[in-house]
Amino acid sequence: MCWRILLVFLPLASAAACNHSTFNGTHFDLQDCTELDLSCPADEISGRSKACTNLLRPGEISALSLALADAPALDALSLRGSPLGATGIAALAPSIAACAALRSLDLGSTRIGDTGARTLMQAVVQPRAPASLRRLVLQHNLISDDGVRAVATALKGTDGGLTELDLSWNAIGSRGGRYLGDALKEAGSLTTLSLSWNGLMDRGARAIGEGLAANSALATLDLQHNAIKDEGATAIAKGLRTNGAMKTLLLDHNGVSKLRLADVATALTQPAEVVERAPADAPRHVARSDDEDEEIEEISFDDDAAAEAEAADEAEAEARERATAAGACVDHGPWPCDEANCPSPSLSCADLAQLGVCAHKFGEVWEQGAPPGTEDLIVRDECPRACGRCP
Repeated sequence: MCWRILLVFLPLASAAACNHSTFNGTHFDLQDCTELDLSCPADEISGRSKACTNLLRPGEISALSLALADAPALDALSLRGSPLGATGIAALAPSIAACAALRSLDLGSTRIGDTGARTLMQAVVQPRAPASLRRLVLQHNLISDDGVRAVATALKGTDGGLTELDLSWNAIGSRGGRYLGDALKEAGSLTTLSLSWNGLMDRGARAIGEGLAANSALATLDLQHNAIKDEGATAIAKGLRTNGAMKTLLLDHNGVSKLRLADVATALTQPAEVVERAPADAPRHVARSDDEDEEIEEISFDDDAAAEAEAADEAEAEARERATAAGACVDHGPWPCDEANCPSPSLSCADLAQLGVCAHKFGEVWEQGAPPGTEDLIVRDECPRACGRCP
């Protein structure tokens, strides 16, 4: 006798992925939601296509705030592209902090700016509430050095806290790099940090290098498109020699020479050197370890940064004078940008200035083919007003 065995597979419990349909016109019902996605693709929030029906509308912020306060199972929240602004994030931050199970928060392209970044950090990350939060996306939010200072402060001493932070496509400069470099010395849980498409330059990269030297947790760091040259790459390589944790470092599209990139690759793959850590209150000074780095390692960081800043200010003043004399204070663009990671289908001078890439060539900003005829042009020359070169 043959027996037929009938296998019945019961559906496994799965995450309840919710979207804007949970809003009934007056309130959101999130009781059964483990994921809430109120985001839209970049092309739908650009104004060049039909309106997205999934975005959180300004008039719905209050209702979402009330619902988040009573969403015990919510694990992931994405508001990417929703026009929150600093006011919207201020209204939502206390309720986000009350989501005890929240692990992932995506606020990319929500226009929170520096004020919103400070509010978010103070309410959500700094007191580690929710303590479960591991992933935070703040991509494309017009966050500058002032805003990233609050982010860096919140990162300090985050053992058991954030593990992944995305600050790409913002306006973080050399000073912001200094804040983040200091934070890396104390950020015990952060394993992934994206700073691509900012304006760290060599001074910011040197601070990041100092931070890496004292960090034993960060495994992935994205520094693409930051106008980092050989000096900054040399400092990063120096930091990597005593790091021991870094596995992936992205330095493409910065103008670093092949020789220095090879130095970085060597430092990344070799066993970490064992060094004595200086006390936390010791003067900021990079000690010389070999002849190769002599040109930068015997100079105190503060003195060198001040000298570079003075030279940069003088060069910028001369550029403004030349632009004025030539009657060239007219911004050009916008230029199309259809790459996968572009925040919108086109980038204007204002967009490029906010992203901190005024010192870049167009060929460095557009990874897959700059607009025809712009490849070797400097952004600030085509965007003198947005880049601050006009009186």
